[in-house]
Amino acid sequence: MRASRLLAVSVLVLFVVAALPAHQTFASGNYSESLNVDIAGSSAYWYFTFRGINGTAQLDSFEASPGLSWYNITAIMTTGWQTDFQIFGPQGYNLLPVPYIPSQGLFLSLGANSYANASAAAGRLDPYLLCTFVSYSNSSGAYEFYSPLSFENVIPSTLLKLLPSSAGGFADAVTATALDSTPSPLVILEGNQTGSGFSHTLVVGSISSSALNGNDQPTVLSYFGSNLTSLSASNDSVSSTIHIEALDGIVASKDNATVTSNTAQFTGSYMLSLARNETIHQINATILQQPPELLAEQVIDTGVLKTGENMTVTLVLSDTSAGEALDNVTYSDDWWSPSQFKLVAGNASGVIPLLNESSTETPGYRLEYIGNTSGSVTMPAAAVHFTYSIGTSDFEGSAWLNPIKVSLGVDEPVIVAFVAPVSDSNQSVGEPETLRITATNVGTKIAYPVAIDGTSVGSLLADGGSYNLTVSQTASGLLGTNITRAYAVTYENADGETVNATTNVLPVIFSHSSMVIPFPTAVVSEHLAPLSVGSSATNLTLMFTVTNDGSAALANLTGVLELPQGLDCGIVNGTGLACEGGVLTLNYTSISSDTTDHSAMKVNVTVPENFIIPPFSFHWESGGLTYDGESNAVAAPTGYVLTKSFDPGLLFDGVSSVVTITGSNAGPFTIYNATVDSNADPFDSLSPLAVPSITTGSIAPGSNATKTYVVNATDYYGNHTASVVASTLYFGGTEFSLQGLGPYVAVYQPLSVTLTTSPASPTEGKSFALNFSITNPTSINVSSVLFTARVPSGLTLSSVTNGKVSGGEITISNLSLAAHSSYVVTADAVAASGQTYSFTDANLTFVYQGSAIRGFTPSEQVTVGVDVTTRYVIPLGIAVVILLAGAFYIRRLVSPNVPSAQK
Repeated sequence: MRASRLLAVSVLVLFVVAALPAHQTFASGNYSESLNVDIAGSSAYWYFTFRGINGTAQLDSFEASPGLSWYNITAIMTTGWQTDFQIFGPQGYNLLPVPYIPSQGLFLSLGANSYANASAAAGRLDPYLLCTFVSYSNSSGAYEFYSPLSFENVIPSTLLKLLPSSAGGFADAVTATALDSTPSPLVILEGNQTGSGFSHTLVVGSISSSALNGNDQPTVLSYFGSNLTSLSASNDSVSSTIHIEALDGIVASKDNATVTSNTAQFTGSYMLSLARNETIHQINATILQQPPELLAEQVIDTGVLKTGENMTVTLVLSDTSAGEALDNVTYSDDWWSPSQFKLVAGNASGVIPLLNESSTETPGYRLEYIGNTSGSVTMPAAAVHFTYSIGTSDFEGSAWLNPIKVSLGVDEPVIVAFVAPVSDSNQSVGEPETLRITATNVGTKIAYPVAIDGTSVGSLLADGGSYNLTVSQTASGLLGTNITRAYAVTYENADGETVNATTNVLPVIFSHSSMVIPFPTAVVSEHLAPLSVGSSATNLTLMFTVTNDGSAALANLTGVLELPQGLDCGIVNGTGLACEGGVLTLNYTSISSDTTDHSAMKVNVTVPENFIIPPFSFHWESGGLTYDGESNAVAAPTGYVLTKSFDPGLLFDGVSSVVTITGSNAGPFTIYNATVDSNADPFDSLSPLAVPSITTGSIAPGSNATKTYVVNATDYYGNHTASVVASTLYFGGTEFSLQGLGPYVAVYQPLSVTLTTSPASPTEGKSFALNFSITNPTSINVSSVLFTARVPSGLTLSSVTNGKVSGGEITISNLSLAAHSSYVVTADAVAASGQTYSFTDANLTFVYQGSAIRGFTPSEQVTVGVDVTTRYVIPLGIAVVILLAGAFYIRRLVSPNVPSAQK
């Protein structure tokens, strides 16, 4: 098995290598390279862009598709994502060019003149990426498809082979192994039709969780999976640029780079161009992600002025930033009309050269009311300007004072409102910022009823009655991080009219670093197994893993998945999962942080068919906001059936059998790069030329990959299960290793001959019956049974039934023997002497499936006893003669002792 698998793997490797793109060359004048980095919080989305590369020959058929004008192929793997990375996806800055964020996925967008042409073009791309594209959406001229994906198995040998490594430069920073080790590898191939064909752009990128060092500098050279000491421009490139975009901050740099910043939106960019072969060792830039904040409040000592009375105005200016001093804090509060007010002390305008962090300045002035009219005047929400420095660069900022409505000549309640953060610490997205709204009645009458930010607080006494209301502010979504607002306070004046007071404008900035929000993911996996030997049915188990990797709990996670037509609901196990009418649903009331839930559904697919199971859409709630997500798509090759058969399947020791292993594709999608192999079974051995493996580039729907080879059965008797048939394949951009059950095979003991006598103990010289019993112990019929045995010397056979004796040999021939039957040959036998006779020189053969097979010859011996009556009892007459002869002989030997008679 090991040898056959090794051969199969070797063939597969040769096949894959043969399919890889050829070495790339570049046309002069259009090749360019760039490194793009988008930084938000502590994370960075980075990607290299290589324009003007050559495509591979594998794309020729695809690019020749009728009506194709442009395309975008995007492969992504997000199994290493962290919570903060969500800001780059569709619900954040939407920088990733994918319709949703799966654990793994392959996406195709293309421009074509019809859906039919778009779908045909997608099918032509399938063999290159070993995938199966399914329509996701379509509109006039633009069409989207998706496929499941094994990123690590497909992309390094396909799209990443287009990386222009021969050009050096930025391409040297990326390797397939280093890219796979990053949290979110991404590869994009774009093609645009030109007059001479297609121009190509390759994008390779990922996300880094360490965007900045302790000095707020981008650590670009550590983003790419392995630390680099430098980054050099290619000599082949007409343009090599490094572009850094600060999505949540402003940029300052000492490099010879073009730097722009927008302090109002608090974004910035850095653009550095490198000459050919120029090398950089670091990025000398600083990104300030949290803007310094100036709290600006104006306070008055009285809110009702009559002619000749004075009002003191105090500006409370505080730097609440965590490390940035404010320079040139400039205020101008000369809002009044000279016909009504006169400045009697202080200065309404001024500059504070330096306002250190966590410090406060309180400039002020005093006004006398010189008018004589009744009514009111509003002190406007004037701007206070300041500057701050990042390195050698200066930036401008502003804060807004709270407006105050002052009563002139009439006793009224007058409320001054102000809002400030309770602490100076900055909050991350998902955490609440605690604020305090202070409302003070500086009028001469009670204020009633009073509501602060919609909350009723009763009444405020005149001349200083005050109330503090604590409120909580959170980010309004992943991108709602810059909250700038004022809070309203309402009350009634003496005439019962509603009056609105407004606080100062407070900017609250939430950080994308270490966001405290849920991060649910739904990953669908599967397990395939054949149901039984000889069956084409498959058990498909869909496994759902729902995980909240975020740092906060989530609520009301629900999801829906419509199963493809032909795939029914099965047996559901686990919580939160249900299936009815072909629709799978997920439902979790809440999922705590760092919690994972597992559920599964088992389906017996009895009609072979391959499925592409679409992504699982789900929704969840957190902090009053609703988020969306989708799982990965799943490829289920339940229409790919592995079989193994033996011909013959009932064997004897030494019999050869033709084994057929097959991978059959019932469709409706193509199988790619399939190997089908098996090995010797416990009851057989491979013939010398047997190669139990086959490799094929593709198996179309309705086709199969088949291999036959020969095995020889051994003397391992009994009913056995053959070894499995295994297959590796790609379906739907996913690599599978599947097994089919081997069939049951019987290895029978061969025919045998047993020897018996009747009587059981024959005697020499006496006839006895000698029985040869040929037995077929199997469940199959055999033919051409031939038994021959040399008759031992001293044993005579005659009157043979069902056989013959000739030339000292007994023969039984041309015999067919049915299953579980015996054939008995009987002969009359006479043994010349009492001894043991053995039929050692015997041979038993029979024919099964055209093969001649040897059987077991008799192991029994025939023991013939001695006949004592014929061998030891002498006849009487012979005994008398012998006795007389003996007596006469003795007499002759004795001398006479009596005198003879006289004559």
